[in-house]
Amino acid sequence: MKKLLTIIFALAVFTPVAASEPEKAQADFAAGTVTGNVLSATKGETQTEVLISDENGSQTMFFVNGATYLSGASPADIKKGAVLTVYYDASPNKPALQIYPPQRTALAVTKGKTDGSLKVGYFDANGLSYDIEPTNKLKLNINSSVVITDAAGNASAESFENKLIAVEYATTTRSIPPQTTPTKIVILEAAEAKVSKFSAVSGTVQKITETGGAKTYSVKGETEFTLVEKLNTYFLDGALKSGDKITVFTEDDISGAAERITASVVAKDSANRTVKADRFDNELISYDGTLKLVLDDNTDVLLQDGKLFSEKSFANRKLAVVYGTATKSLPAIATPQKIIVLYEDAVPLPGGEKTPVDTSLKINDKIITTISVGVNKFGALREAADALGIKLEWKADTKSVLINGLPVLQIGNGTYSFGGTQTELQAPVLIDGRTFVPVEFLDKLY
Repeated sequence: MKKLLTIIFALAVFTPVAASEPEKAQADFAAGTVTGNVLSATKGETQTEVLISDENGSQTMFFVNGATYLSGASPADIKKGAVLTVYYDASPNKPALQIYPPQRTALAVTKGKTDGSLKVGYFDANGLSYDIEPTNKLKLNINSSVVITDAAGNASAESFENKLIAVEYATTTRSIPPQTTPTKIVILEAAEAKVSKFSAVSGTVQKITETGGAKTYSVKGETEFTLVEKLNTYFLDGALKSGDKITVFTEDDISGAAERITASVVAKDSANRTVKADRFDNELISYDGTLKLVLDDNTDVLLQDGKLFSEKSFANRKLAVVYGTATKSLPAIATPQKIIVLYEDAVPLPGGEKTPVDTSLKINDKIITTISVGVNKFGALREAADALGIKLEWKADTKSVLINGLPVLQIGNGTYSFGGTQTELQAPVLIDGRTFVPVEFLDKLY
């Protein structure tokens, strides 16, 4: 009887955790590697095209972008003449483009020849990798010393179950499957959120049309398109006129021949400066991985309305950056003359997560949409005003709100005026054309 109890106890202790079912893409995932000499490394707006020739002379074009993990390598190592090992998705459902040389997206890059101490793949809740070939499986033993980060190096408390990860390790057991205690786990899927959504298109203003206070601009560049101004479009150099040569930064998908482009930033072309719009991470590297900012005492950091940006960090915020010269490295390094923190259509939380939305606030039995901005809760101002019977007036030119003809607030400005008093709170934000304010200010409207 004692022996039977011992067996039952052993089963209870060592039964593995029930892992959730993987998606087919995870179960069928296979990582491929290519080691070879870099024949060329061409930097583009959002990625670097790296042509590699292996020991047999076969060539592959890899695209290295902001979501590519560099293991033991730096952007400066991705250059002509370097020896690199590149990891890519070699799953049966992810064939290379049928052109020569074949083209693939780089998941991870190491410097020199691989020693087998990096694995890219999906793992279940027990730390066992999903691999088509059983001989390729690896079992992870996790303890408190294992470092888990995203590709940008930010510490992560996320579970890596069923997520694409890169595992760095030293040695493995000779068991089947081999087991290892990794030195580092990098969640690659978290880095995908840091792919830039900005594109730039240039041209000359042909015609300006104003309807109901809103302006559109006919622009002729490589193609002709209509530039559409939105509430929080930032005109770096003020109003436009016919004949101005401009660069438009947009978050629209312009992969095709877009006829209408919504502008986030508009800058007049100048030979004396460079302008870039993008989000920048905690290390002040643009999401497209092409530019790193080094600030000095002469760098002005402003809001769109020209006021000083007073918050501690603008990491993961949308920025318009003005600079003169930059190094020829990847990423290029520049000391900006001016940084403009742009008003947000959607406010990112630390780590780049999207703003969570809930409907927990009620005014006069009407649900008011609320969001979390950092640790503070914001509510939709117009919804609250409608619930209270208050008439709002929006002034697009100053991005401000009036109540009973009196200015109450301005986007990006933390000073609120109502009922004859002024209150300093976190600044209101624009999200999808709606004004959100701290719930503390909504309390004052009652």
